[in-house]
Amino acid sequence: MMKNNYLYKTHEYNLFLCVGMSIILLSFFGSCGRIPENENEVIRAGKSVITTEYINQVIEITKASYPSIESISTNQMQRLRKKVIEELVEEVLIIERARELNLSVTAEELESTITGIRKDYPDDTFETMLLEQAISYVLWKKRLKVRVLVEKTIAWDLQQNITITDAEISAFHQDYPKQTIPPHSDHPLKSEKVQIPANTDAIKKFLKNEKSEALYPAWIKGLKERYGLHINEDLI
Repeated sequence: MMKNNYLYKTHEYNLFLCVGMSIILLSFFGSCGRIPENENEVIRAGKSVITTEYINQVIEITKASYPSIESISTNQMQRLRKKVIEELVEEVLIIERARELNLSVTAEELESTITGIRKDYPDDTFETMLLEQAISYVLWKKRLKVRVLVEKTIAWDLQQNITITDAEISAFHQDYPKQTIPPHSDHPLKSEKVQIPANTDAIKKFLKNEKSEALYPAWIKGLKERYGLHINEDLI
């Protein structure tokens, strides 16, 4: 995967979901827990629906990330489809949670994220990257908006009550003293300047992400129980 490939992650934060797919088009209708009536509906969580068409579009875009599309075997395609569906299930649950919380992404927030991403690409290489991946800017932008909404929902619903104590920060420094950073690549903040208190915010963010990652499976399970999850196994 190329450096800073934001087809598959947003500018800073994609700890839990690394979907690697194009825009997910979600339509909201029906009541929570209703069995899908549309024969093309594959996944339903609450009022959020993903159809066969959407999944196929995602798979086609995901295939573009392979070095050689012709080299994808039947078994690889089966694993790819399974992975895509599993990740879409998680994402649609989070989008449904965002809908319930009335969370959204403003035009200003989206443009700010895009500006940050473009800074990592000199000249016109950003557009070149999209062309190489055969993805239109419009679809990329819509996909990015979904990813930003997912991040916002995770931060609001999962992370905001997580606290990092001074003792935890001190323990981190004991586990990863200054002299162990370069050239050791296993340090989680190897790209940060390790100075106290200069990097305290970075350490807090790292430790909060670690705690969030541990809580994430139970959170997703709770969303499934809250909204109901219906999957048409015949279309998978």
